[in-house]
Amino acid sequence: MKQLRQALHESGYMQFYLFFGEMNLRYRDWAVAAAGMKAPLRLLVSLFLLGEAVPASQAMKLVGEEATKDLVSARILKAEGGTLQSNSYHLLVHRGLFYFCQVINEPVAYLGEDSVALGQYQTPLWNSKVLDLCSGPGIQAMYAAQRGNRVTAVEQRRETCDIQRVNLRINHLEDRVELVNATASEFAGARTGRWDQILFNPPLVPIPGKMQVPSVRHGGHDGLELVGEILESYAGRLEAGGCFEFVGMSLLKGKGTRVQSPLLELARKRRLAGRVHLLSRHEIGGNSVVFAMHAASYAQSEAISPQTARAQLSVEYAGFRNFFLYYACLHERSAREKQVIEIVDMSATHYGGWFS
Repeated sequence: MKQLRQALHESGYMQFYLFFGEMNLRYRDWAVAAAGMKAPLRLLVSLFLLGEAVPASQAMKLVGEEATKDLVSARILKAEGGTLQSNSYHLLVHRGLFYFCQVINEPVAYLGEDSVALGQYQTPLWNSKVLDLCSGPGIQAMYAAQRGNRVTAVEQRRETCDIQRVNLRINHLEDRVELVNATASEFAGARTGRWDQILFNPPLVPIPGKMQVPSVRHGGHDGLELVGEILESYAGRLEAGGCFEFVGMSLLKGKGTRVQSPLLELARKRRLAGRVHLLSRHEIGGNSVVFAMHAASYAQSEAISPQTARAQLSVEYAGFRNFFLYYACLHERSAREKQVIEIVDMSATHYGGWFS
């Protein structure tokens, strides 16, 4: 990957992309700006941002034969008729790191605002042992590895592991991250050890049982299906002073100090203490964008009208007032420690999504 890294740096690819903002998806702006660019930047933008077919000979000369073979092998690029073209992947930039990822309905290498949120909220540690579960294309693992941490990344899909290996090599982090192809529960059963930080960004959308949605979004009825499994599987696996850090979406009753949620009940059941930042709340049955999108997905899944979908979802979530987005930093409670979970309610003064 050395020649590819060199081409990205010498062409100004990073600066071209970052002009529009970190982790941006401004497709039209990329195309307009690229139209006035010259090679090699124009070719790299065409290939890695715009999804355009480029002559294979030119691409290989620029990024190198080794990198080209690796990208085709990982199915990031597809070779057809003497050309190379992206297989729905974009090469994005955040915090000085390059990431191949997808923004499609059923992605192999998932990227969403929740991925960015956990990366932003992740507590910086240095020279520590970090475990990244549901690792995907490796965003959280590489953030942690940048700080000299020893990182173990666990990802259940083999093809997603292939993408993460490419990302690790582009960023020269393959020696700092151990990548394991396994589910979170399989890894817990097969590997002993403790970690200073256990990170995870699980499938998080609360979904009625029969609703068909992409697996990367399906968080079970309350959005906490995999969260509960992980907290149970990794009980007793934190070092002294260690913490679980994760983001998600769940259901909410009450306001302010009267906040009630399945997330808090789950944390107390697992004897965890710490903080939950309530980032935003979105009314169930109301006019919130989140509820409208959820109802639209449900209507498509069940082949029913949006009005019927809204009514049925309101029944499914009877007793709850809101969906809410959160970041959690929780630790295992000591025998002498009171089980206190502090609610930091950001939604009380600012409306937003993962960020204000």
